[in-house]
Order: sequence, then C-alpha cells, then structure tokens
Amino acid sequence: MSVILKQPPALVLVGNIEKIVIASTEAVAFRLLMGSVVLLDETYQPSPSNTVEVDIRDIIRENLNVSIPPESNTIFEQSGSVRSFTCQVDATTFSFTAIKAGIDAAIDDTEQWLTSNWLTWQPQTQEITESMPLWLSYFATLQGMKVRVRGYFSDGAPQQADLATLSQGKVTTLNVRLDIISDLFPTSPGAYDLWVEDSSGQVLSYVQRFVFKHMPSDVTVFVFENSLGGLDTLLCKGVASTTTQYKPSMASQDDTLVEYHLEREEIFEQNTGILETRAAQLWLPDFLRSSQRWVVKDGMLKQIVLQDGKPKMTSRKGLTSASFSYKIARQSQYISIARSEQLGALLEITDPEGTLFFLTPRLIDFLPADPIDDLLFPVMLPWGEQWRRVSLGGIYQEVMRRVGGGGSSGGTLTLARTTSQIVGHRIDLVDFQVLFPSEEAASLVLMIVNNEEADVDLIVSAHAELYVDDPLRAGLTISAGEALKMHVSRVDSKIYVTSNVIANN
Repeated sequence: MSVILKQPPALVLVGNIEKIVIASTEAVAFRLLMGSVVLLDETYQPSPSNTVEVDIRDIIRENLNVSIPPESNTIFEQSGSVRSFTCQVDATTFSFTAIKAGIDAAIDDTEQWLTSNWLTWQPQTQEITESMPLWLSYFATLQGMKVRVRGYFSDGAPQQADLATLSQGKVTTLNVRLDIISDLFPTSPGAYDLWVEDSSGQVLSYVQRFVFKHMPSDVTVFVFENSLGGLDTLLCKGVASTTTQYKPSMASQDDTLVEYHLEREEIFEQNTGILETRAAQLWLPDFLRSSQRWVVKDGMLKQIVLQDGKPKMTSRKGLTSASFSYKIARQSQYISIARSEQLGALLEITDPEGTLFFLTPRLIDFLPADPIDDLLFPVMLPWGEQWRRVSLGGIYQEVMRRVGGGGSSGGTLTLARTTSQIVGHRIDLVDFQVLFPSEEAASLVLMIVNNEEADVDLIVSAHAELYVDDPLRAGLTISAGEALKMHVSRVDSKIYVTSNVIANN
C-alpha cells in the first residue's frame, strides 16, 4: 500500500512545485492528467528507503503558456497560464491548480502572496513613453476584485477611476498603456498608480506607478514574459547597432563555382543605457532569462532570440549598464518595401536663386470626398511617435461635448454652454459654424447660461455671413442666473440667429 508523504498544495506556482514523495514497499502506479489528457503514466520502483520521488515540475511548465494580448483588448484572460492537474497514485487521487510563475523563496501561503503582488518584478516606479506597449498581469484570488487607477496632473489634484473588474481564479493581463489610461480622465496624466482592491474597497496589492517621460526616438523597446508569468516592457536608452553577414554556400560544377544558397544573418547589438536604480539592475536578469522576448520594430512586435554569449555588464563610477546581442526569430531571404499606389503630379516651384524643386503631391491633386462621418484624418499627439486617425464624426461629437453637451426637444437639437466657457464673452461666426457638421440646411437651439456671480454683456461679432436679430446686434446683458436662448439656423453658407432671455433659469 502506498502513502503520499508530500504533494503540491491546492494552488501552487509551477516554479515552486516540489517533488511528490510516496512511501511504499511495492511498485507505485502514477498518472498525471490535465483534464482528460494524460501527461505521464509510469510505474515506479521504491528506493532502498521505501520511497518514490516523482518530479512533475518540467512537465507542467511545458503545458502552460503566456500570450501577447490582441491590441484591441484592454482586458485579456491568460487562459493558458493557469490550469488544473490531477495526480493518481495507485488508488489515491488529488488535484491542484498550477500557475506559470515561480519565485526564489519558499511560500507558506501561495494565495496570500498572489493577492498582495502584481505578476511582475519591474521597479515599482517605472518611466514610460506615450506609445510603448505596456501590460500588467494579476491573479484574482477573490470574487469582485477590481483594479483602480489614480492619475496625477500638472494643473490639478489627483483623480481616481476604475480600470477593470477581475475574474476569480484567472490571470488577467491589463493594457495599461498611457493612451488607454488617459481615456479614463478628462486629460492625459503625467503619472499614474495602479492597485487592486476587494469588493469593500480595501487595498490588497502594492501600488505600481508609471511616469511619462519624453525620450529620444532612438530608444529601443522590448517586451518579455517575466518569471511570474506576466508581460514586462524594457526601455533601452543605450547605443544600438546592427551587423549584417552573408554566408554563401557554393559548389564546383565543370570547374566553375556555383552559388546555390546565400544565408543572410542580421545581428543586433543593444546597450541598456544606465540602470539608474538597484531595482532596475535586479530586474534585468528576468529579461535575459526569459523564454519569450519581442522587440518593437516598424511599429510591430517581432519575436527575438538572444545570441550565444554572455551579456556584458559594465560598471563605472557606480553607474551600471549591460550589453547583449539578439536576432529576429523569423528569418527570411525576402524583403518587403511599401509602395504608393499612385504618384502625384509634380509641383514646380522656383526658389529665390532660380533653382527648381518639386513638392508632390499637392492637396488639389487628391480626389474630393463627401463630408460623411466615416471620413478619416491623420493626427499625431504632441509627444507621439506615430500617426493616429480620427473620423469627422468623432471630431463633431467632441465639439458637441466641449460646447456643453446637448439634448433634443421636439426633434430640434438643444446645446448648452455657460458664460464662463465663452472666451471674452464674445461669440464669432466660427463659434456658430462648428455647430454644423456640413453646409446642409439645419437648425438647433443654443442655450447660454450665466453661471457667474455678476451680469455678463454678451457680444456677437458682426460678419457678412452671420445675420443676428436687433437685440443681439445691439448687445445683450444676461443677469446672473438668467439664460439666453438662441435659435440658430444654417441655410447654404449663411447663419441666422434670433434670441430671447429667459429669467430665473
């Protein structure tokens, strides 16, 4: 009869799984299953001390995996990094859940450790750029756990928001890139904190902070699977270089050398730049030992492998950096170069010296487009490194939001603004034009509420394409608490406005 002396706990990190120890005087039948899939089926003979030891750690690790989330997913469940396993020891059966993670220390309570920690060893304060990929992973041990964010702004007090509600018993990878977090607040934060709370609002995890910083465009960005089963981003600010080698394979045919294959090998050298903190120095080996690494090239994540050889650690006057070599995992003998579908007409310009040069294409050479909501414009953030797009409909909705929101009554759109939103208490033609997405005939109601303590003199600037009634032309005074109701219509390129004051608004 066999007796199990040591077995994995109900929840365990795969890197911390110890050997299963069985006491028996006879042969022991052992099976390891993942669901209905049999991973191991062996019979073990006991040692002279009447024990059997079974090491299942490597088998379980091979059946767990971590994936890069799709770009569109803010919340992504790492279904392959947490799995349930069953062991059958003769007539005895036990099960446990393993997570693709491990730490170099004994864990008395795996559940408590997971509750208190994000799945990352990166420094708790981390510098980031605007466009770099950025994820945080967490294993939820309780129902109703949620991720909270606190944004810090240069012109105001910190603000908090909810980012996600987590599923119990799952590893969730959250997209915490700057633009994703910025969508939670009116403006983009200069720094932000993330932590996990339970359903009652009690803080459970440590706080992870990201700080936005302008960096040179030649910074190299790496993403890697860390030893806790999360995804980390490493910024390398040091010198980068590339070496390309061609290795031909040749044969002699009729006294003539024939080249039948040419192998192209591209090796990248990368220096990390100064690792400014002890935490950063301790974290770097997690990247070097990773089983999956990617580099951001041409706006895409490309998997890489480290070159043979030891990374070089350099320390000078207390400053530490490291250098390493890598290759792109997917090698191809072919190239890909983007081509334009159509070349624009040449624009001939003469400079002051009489020399000709050309700009192409001119805007006049592009085909005209109808102003529909799906029309796209290329845009770029002031500190961004890549182009983005915005639709005409999106611009119109944002304009509507900024002028005070809106509603409708009897089929007529009603917009509201306050006097404090109107710069200099002056309304120009363009302020009315932005209310209409096209030159088609349309009408709406614009309410302007005096939310200030004193009376406000409202001025409407004269223009040939703006027709206003006599009270507006003469200038209106809106008392505190009153509102001005304007009926605004657009016919062709002209705008017509009539008004009346509503008291005790």
